[in-house]
Amino acid sequence: MSTISNAAQIMVDKLVADLNSDTPLSAEDQLLVAKALDTMKNSTTFETALIAVVEEHFNTADAALTAAKDDINAAKNSIETQATNLDLIPGLQTSIDTSLSGMTSSLDTSLATIAPTVRNNISGVFNKHQIGFYQTDHTLTGAVGQNGYQYAPANVTSLDNYATKEFYCFLDFGNQTTTYRRSCIVRVKADGSVSTATGTGQFFASGSYGFCPFSDDSCRLLRYDSGTLYVQKLGALSWEFNKSVDYLSIYYDKSSKDLYCVSGGFLHTIDATDGFTTIGDTTFIDADAFAAWAEGEGHLRADSFIGYFNGQRGKSDVENQGSYFEKSWTAPYMGGYAAASTKRTGFDLDNGIMVADFPQANNFAVYNTAVTPINTTTTRPVWISWKGQAMFRDVYGVMERQSIDLFSLANTYHYTNQRMYTPVMVAFSHIHKCLISDVSGYDYYSSSSAAFWQICGLSFGR
Repeated sequence: MSTISNAAQIMVDKLVADLNSDTPLSAEDQLLVAKALDTMKNSTTFETALIAVVEEHFNTADAALTAAKDDINAAKNSIETQATNLDLIPGLQTSIDTSLSGMTSSLDTSLATIAPTVRNNISGVFNKHQIGFYQTDHTLTGAVGQNGYQYAPANVTSLDNYATKEFYCFLDFGNQTTTYRRSCIVRVKADGSVSTATGTGQFFASGSYGFCPFSDDSCRLLRYDSGTLYVQKLGALSWEFNKSVDYLSIYYDKSSKDLYCVSGGFLHTIDATDGFTTIGDTTFIDADAFAAWAEGEGHLRADSFIGYFNGQRGKSDVENQGSYFEKSWTAPYMGGYAAASTKRTGFDLDNGIMVADFPQANNFAVYNTAVTPINTTTTRPVWISWKGQAMFRDVYGVMERQSIDLFSLANTYHYTNQRMYTPVMVAFSHIHKCLISDVSGYDYYSSSSAAFWQICGLSFGR
């Protein structure tokens, strides 16, 4: 092979040199070329050598292509891995956002208990309220010279929403709800602003009811009666939606903020805008199955209703007997007609709906001053105020004490008939430190003239 290669190389070099010089090949050269080509054509050794050279080049090329293929596949796998990692980013972002939201809600809930806890453990520090016909920050309903002063609120439910920092309360006077003793829904927003909706008659007279949180961050009064669930129109004493439901069981979705209930065996959402919407592919055989699903999904229980009391709640009174008061103290009423007609609740994004203890109260003392009444020169005591404390425990178990002064309407009376009716501590917001109270009484002037008065109002602690 070496000899052939050398001979071929010599021949090629000479041919190139001759061609570059434009010198025609001599007859001898032409004969040599012809013989060389003929020899190579008929030489199996040369053919074998040539094939070996070509195969070697093919092997080298194949190895290079294989290496390139391996590099391409490695790059492809790397790109696919990176793409998979990129696909994980939206999910990771959602998870991070959810975790941060949960941490914020948990922190807010924890912070909400700090101030009450500190205040509860500092002796002698109270929220102070001054309450009277002209003393409340917001009058919910009030009248002078009209009947109804002898009745107290009969139905009361309230909610502190720690997720939105809002407070809600519904109250009425049972079957004595009138133009002068009205039904009322109170809303105190996070900024402390107060809005009310009032009615001159009963909003409803049967069933059970309570507040639930909605997707627009408001809370609305819901009523369950004879298998139908009613949803209050925000800011009004009217019903916006209603739906026949299988049972009273309502859950709150922390992600969508929707409420869930079951109607006809199918899951339904309750939305602040669209009302009831059927989720057709989710069904439940009973309330236990619904509860198991809701708890498995991490949803929160959102209903804690109380039965409506369709009766009346009268008040007792303390009379001025001229030279003395018939009693020097009185026990205030708390909430509605009784514990069975009163519910105080709270809601947060960790626990859902929670129920607070029935409120406690101390006796209120009668304070007075000596003046000369209009019909005599004899100095006799005239009513000035009650003074006392009320105590409210929130849904986290923290007690808050309220120091309260209740003022009468007038400071004069005729003969012996000046009366103050039992004060009522209707509801209290632990978020806003505001108290809803109801006080009433009258100053008697003659057998045909008396200044009856009553006020249900809201005051903020000072």
